[in-house]
Amino acid sequence: MLYVESCVALYTYTSTVAEDLTFNKGDVIAVVRDDGDWWTGSKDGRTGMFPANYVKKLPPASKVRTNVLYVECVEQTLHLASDSSEQFNVMQ
Repeated sequence: MLYVESCVALYTYTSTVAEDLTFNKGDVIAVVRDDGDWWTGSKDGRTGMFPANYVKKLPPASKVRTNVLYVECVEQTLHLASDSSEQFNVMQ
């Protein structure tokens, strides 16, 4: 098991755009990328973008566990191969 950054949904977000991640208030989302106003996250095997102001990052003690097949270090960025080939921000 590997632990990644996570956030909790402050509000429900429903989108009709296929690339977006839909979630309910209180859901915990694994953060894949947190650049700017729109982040990319994973929840229940689905990955997509969502508005950053709809969530709050959880403290490191609340890291989300994820299964990975292998870890590859490239230029100090960890690329984690999971069943959906996502890239995560890893916290130690």
